[in-house]
Amino acid sequence: MQKYAFSKWNACGNTTLFFEKELPGALVRKALAAGQLDCEQAGCVYPAEKRMRMAGGEFCVNATRSFGAYLAMCEHSRKAEYTVEVSGWPGSVHLLIEQGEEGVWEASARLQLAGCEMEDTKLGPIVHLPGISHLLLPEEGAQEDDSKRARRLMAEYGLDKRDACGVVWYERRGDTSVLAIRPLVYVRALDTLYAEGACGSGSLALALALARGESAARSSFGIAQPSGGVLQVGLEEGRATVSGEVRLVCTGEWYA
Repeated sequence: MQKYAFSKWNACGNTTLFFEKELPGALVRKALAAGQLDCEQAGCVYPAEKRMRMAGGEFCVNATRSFGAYLAMCEHSRKAEYTVEVSGWPGSVHLLIEQGEEGVWEASARLQLAGCEMEDTKLGPIVHLPGISHLLLPEEGAQEDDSKRARRLMAEYGLDKRDACGVVWYERRGDTSVLAIRPLVYVRALDTLYAEGACGSGSLALALALARGESAARSSFGIAQPSGGVLQVGLEEGRATVSGEVRLVCTGEWYA
């Protein structure tokens, strides 16, 4: 049995494990499971290099934001800026991190949007971000076969051949400008499919799709997550910022 140091983070409901060395896929799947460390995703951190790699090589906005909080925790910084390299995203990501109460940070990721593409389908738009793609569908209420339907749609549109993909159901909350999403995200290398508590890339994809379709240019979106938290997405010419809370859940050692 071996010992693996880890930290567990909650980014607006999206839980991420950070290990200090890369683990085989089978071991990552075991760590993520309920009854073990019970998370939606995992990555490996290289703090000295300001680099983070997701276990499936995918891109994850919330894990990237969590990585900024991890760096601030390691450096005992209450307010910090970092330029980091993360899997799935070309070039670097700029992070703004500010600690509130103990173990809680406000974390923003600023992303250059080169390489993002959009295609239309009969069901809804697909937004291709580097490292992950999302099919966006109007909400129709949770169904017993949502996971099966998501896998079928991912296969139908070839999304399951990418490092990661999601089917994101969305709705507008009454007469307000707040949108809500319900994402299912698949990571090919691990063959995991999770109904996530929050999805930063799905929120970004929805903001990009809606901004394209609205007659009056809109640059700010509040997007409610299944967890009840809200991610803020800001759009500028060729750039996006995704912001929200990140919490440290725990640190420890896992034996497997």
